[in-house]
Amino acid sequence: MDVSEEMLSVLRDKADALGLPLTNPMLLCQDLLQLDLYGTIRAAVSTFDTYNHIGPLENFEKAIAKAAFFMEKDGVFVFDLNTPYKHEKVLSGQTFDFDEDDAACRWSNRYDPQTGRVDLSIDIHYKDTGEDFHESFSEYSYPLDTVKALLTRYGFDPVKIADGESFGPVRPDSQRWIHHGSQDSIHRKQTAPRSNRRT
Repeated sequence: MDVSEEMLSVLRDKADALGLPLTNPMLLCQDLLQLDLYGTIRAAVSTFDTYNHIGPLENFEKAIAKAAFFMEKDGVFVFDLNTPYKHEKVLSGQTFDFDEDDAACRWSNRYDPQTGRVDLSIDIHYKDTGEDFHESFSEYSYPLDTVKALLTRYGFDPVKIADGESFGPVRPDSQRWIHHGSQDSIHRKQTAPRSNRRT
């Protein structure tokens, strides 16, 4: 699932190259904040810090609630997050330059401590074609205790969190967290938002 038709098209091409039928996997173009599936799911996996890109904390909570609403009892939810430490201590105010044989890239970061947001700006120059590419986007980080509390509130219990690089215990300087929660259906029924499905 992706909100970008372009990204889904790339995935569809790769599935075709592997000889996978279009229905397996099924590709859905949806926003996580408007998630509306055809039924329940047994697992959800999200990578590449997708949940950092959702927006302020209220959006993050809504996305967690949506995943919980469609999750079956004992279903598994796994996702990663860039940490507040990475945003504040590693990315804040930093510019990274990469110069490869085929392209040069400049990646700049600006951190707002009031919102926990990093604004990222990426410029790429392709040497073989002379083309330039620019992209700007933002990431939000959330305190670990807040993330745990939200997962528990929406029925993911127990919640296990590991360092995203070593897969061992979380450290004060962890730059990425891996979150794993199992769904408790009783709690989910009490806290799930009303479906927005239209018939």
